Amino acid sequence: MNAAGEVLALDGRTVICKPRPPQRVALRAMVFELLYGGSKGSMKTHYLVLCVLEILTLAQKKWEQTGIKQKKCRIIVFRKNLEDIKDFIAKTFEIYPHFDPQMGTDGFHSKDKYWEFTSGATVEMRHLDGPTDHEGYQGNEFVAVLFDEVQYISYDAYSFLVAQVRSSDPDYRALCMVRCTANPGGPHGDWVKRHFHIDECPEGGRVFEEKVRLRDGREVSITRAFLRGYLKDNPYLDPDGSYEAQLRATMSPEQVRMYLDGDFDVVSGAFFAHLLRVAVHFVKSFAIPGDWDMIHTTDWGSSAPACTLWKARDRDNRMYVIDELHRPGITGRTYGEAMKEKYKLQKWSNQRRWAVDDFWGVIDTQAMDRYGSEATAAAGIMEHGFRIFPADKLPGERPVGINQMKERLLLDRHGQPQVIIFEDRCPNLVRALKGIQSKPNDPDDYDPGSPLAHAIDAFRFGCMKWSLGRPDDRNPVDVDVEKWERMTQAKKSQGWGDDGGISGYGS
Repeated sequence: MNAAGEVLALDGRTVICKPRPPQRVALRAMVFELLYGGSKGSMKTHYLVLCVLEILTLAQKKWEQTGIKQKKCRIIVFRKNLEDIKDFIAKTFEIYPHFDPQMGTDGFHSKDKYWEFTSGATVEMRHLDGPTDHEGYQGNEFVAVLFDEVQYISYDAYSFLVAQVRSSDPDYRALCMVRCTANPGGPHGDWVKRHFHIDECPEGGRVFEEKVRLRDGREVSITRAFLRGYLKDNPYLDPDGSYEAQLRATMSPEQVRMYLDGDFDVVSGAFFAHLLRVAVHFVKSFAIPGDWDMIHTTDWGSSAPACTLWKARDRDNRMYVIDELHRPGITGRTYGEAMKEKYKLQKWSNQRRWAVDDFWGVIDTQAMDRYGSEATAAAGIMEHGFRIFPADKLPGERPVGINQMKERLLLDRHGQPQVIIFEDRCPNLVRALKGIQSKPNDPDDYDPGSPLAHAIDAFRFGCMKWSLGRPDDRNPVDVDVEKWERMTQAKKSQGWGDDGGISGYGS
């Protein structure tokens, strides 16, 4: 790109395009990771096609100087689905043959979907349909990795592929980069917002620097930035405003905010969107009275995140979610250690400090599965002194639990919420409530396969235990004893140990 902001062909004279001002900023950004996102029609994919031309120019110069084909200059572009990659390919035909006239359109290999330039450098186009497709690129070396519509790609896949960005050539190493485009929403939009600090800088344009200490003591900075694009940046798509008018006439208000305003705080199809009142349901933490009822609820996951929520209940039966633990469980014993650490660091009340056995909790029944062993995950947690019982997780209880969550989120006749979440202590629950989407083909249920579902499940277990409409005012100790007796009665029919199999010590 020359001083006038024009993109030139390899001859250094022929102008092949004139990027819009936001694109020019993005093309000149000196950061390792960059997200160019926002509204529909803001020329995001067009930017992605252009952003590698500096690398390809370097490859051409190195080939001309050395006569060696630059086969190690590999650039790869990912989209979620095979069909979606066709749009990117179509846009490359508008740029690449003009950038490298000697290559022309003959440089495109339609069967394997990649461009091979005169220099020997390549731009490959791939999709990530399967959950483990990214693992096939282990050990590959790419100068640049690009993601078109990254909100459809999991963070695990993203981070794995970013790890393949490197070069043994110092010339290319200086240009190594990751570039992404995104609209708001998508099944993985939550990590995109966090990773690129969109909440901290909604309009973009700020470089965030993360300092990483190496094993030898050196400190290296990793930089990333978010740059915003709008439909108005694209004079070619909507010169008379008809495209915008069409979208406004056919989309819901939340879709207008997402796709025209580029609002990353809106999630189209979010399961709880119509019930949440952010300013009402999410508050900054405060010290609660020491005599409120307490409970903890856990959704188990060994490699996937487990989630424990600590909840309090005031005398009006209003529920407060006051803290969370959200991390891979690994084993019950290690997770119990992390839970116990929460009690050591608790700042829940100025009037008292709770011990691990001062109140009971529930955990999903998966944590009580033995998987061929007597020691369950729940047993490992209880070794640290916690009292835990099975959560209400039978198939028929799920819709009841969903209804109870909705009841809690509804405001009462005085405009007061029935549940309040401490947003500074429960960030994962806040993100989950904002972002969890409906189950595919079932608008009355949330998606159980979503990475956000762990926090929602733990929230549901608490709403079931402290349900609205039939509050349980019994002493928690009496409830505790009743649960033990009920489970002991069930042990014969379910084949558990002498103690009901719950503690893990049954014979």
